[in-house]
Amino acid sequence: MSVEVHGESDQQPSSDTPFWGPWLPMLLCALINLSVGFVILVNRPAYLTDYRQCEVSDAQHYVLLGRNLLLEGHYSRCGGPPYVADYLRTPVYPLFAGGLDVIGGVGALYFAQAALQVLSCWLVFQLINPFFGSRAAFFASLFLATDLMLSISNFEAMSEPLFLALVLGATYFILPTLLGAKNCGFGSIASGGILLALAILARPAGLYVPFIFAVLSLMLGCYRRRVIYHTALAGLLLGVTLTPVAAWMARNNAVFSVNRLTHADAIMLAYFTGAGAYQVEHGLSLEEAQERISTEFNLSPPNITNNHWLTEKPIAQMDQELRAAVPEILAKYPRSLVISSLLGSAKATFSHNVRAFADMTGQTWSAPGTGPLLRGDPDAFRRLGENAPFLIGAMIWQMAHNLITWLCVLVGVVMALRNRQFRSFSLCLLMLLVYFYLTVAIVGLEAFYRSRTPHLPYLFAFAGLAVAALAHRFVKVPQPVSLPERIA
Repeated sequence: MSVEVHGESDQQPSSDTPFWGPWLPMLLCALINLSVGFVILVNRPAYLTDYRQCEVSDAQHYVLLGRNLLLEGHYSRCGGPPYVADYLRTPVYPLFAGGLDVIGGVGALYFAQAALQVLSCWLVFQLINPFFGSRAAFFASLFLATDLMLSISNFEAMSEPLFLALVLGATYFILPTLLGAKNCGFGSIASGGILLALAILARPAGLYVPFIFAVLSLMLGCYRRRVIYHTALAGLLLGVTLTPVAAWMARNNAVFSVNRLTHADAIMLAYFTGAGAYQVEHGLSLEEAQERISTEFNLSPPNITNNHWLTEKPIAQMDQELRAAVPEILAKYPRSLVISSLLGSAKATFSHNVRAFADMTGQTWSAPGTGPLLRGDPDAFRRLGENAPFLIGAMIWQMAHNLITWLCVLVGVVMALRNRQFRSFSLCLLMLLVYFYLTVAIVGLEAFYRSRTPHLPYLFAFAGLAVAALAHRFVKVPQPVSLPERIA
């Protein structure tokens, strides 16, 4: 497997050449986030000072977990004594959210998450530049900067913004090293492993990402006949990443007699993946599907599995019962399971978070319905017109951004796979995309905009490649000097 890395980014732009660096996207990203924060400040200032103003219960629990640990010495979601230890949530994001809330209020958390998006723009540029070139890196960074869904999501105490930045940072260190674009092999792999460990302990959906990189390393080692070196890289990565993860599992074993990271995965598979199949098969709501599964398999209902202190049943028993039932639940309606996962993935891909933005600003969102709007339904346009202008603009912005992104992604993927120079890097990005789309699919019908957050940078990489090709064709720019660096 060979890769050509071009030093396009080393060229100095002339006076009539756009600045193909990350700084303009980073500035634009900061301005968009500041604008979102300003709109919230004008309409509902209390939202930026009290984390309990956010109506998402998970967001409140994340902050409460961190605050309880830092202020009370208990890792618990309980609002007061007795503080029952928590098993559902892993510790990194609660400490991040609760710590910032203690230091500067929840507004400090929201703007820290905005800063993480700005940093992610830089990381996207630096990851893509050695492989697709600086123009593609610039446009990929610009796609990330202008994704209003991400900017609005920064103003919720949810783990996705931190998880995105951590995984992207890990990819920035690991992937170019495996492909030979960086020479500081073991140091970069160790740095990436630390970031991956933090990502997994922020959001367990990243648990299998280090194994993807390890497999890639072994495949590259076999192809290049450097098996020992690449095996050492894979071993170092897994060792650095999984040691902190194993430490948290040991904590769970000591406290709950369950040697696992969390039981969120079992809850998800039973009460979301499985429930999605029941919803499609029987035309049920989520709550009805979950109730039927609970009754049919004699499982504790979701409000109990999510809040284990409400029952005397040991967590170890609930965890065991859930995991034993999952295979039968998923196998019961295979056709409906596939349909549910596909519909959920489609919804996550194209949905917007304007309703959440409305809640942040104290507004009411009258949903017009995307389907009726596209059909030209007059009632849909009437409902749309009932909303505040900035909410209408936010919806149009997100829908347009999504449409442009996917048109460019389809072109960019074809370009990347047809070009031998890009193929190795592109296949690695596609492996990450497939993995993260699987994490969306298991949410079932209840997947929505937040579920697509982790894989957006890799989509934007292909979209940036397509726009760069158009810019190269239609914008007059000096041709860079190619500096091929053949990596065996």
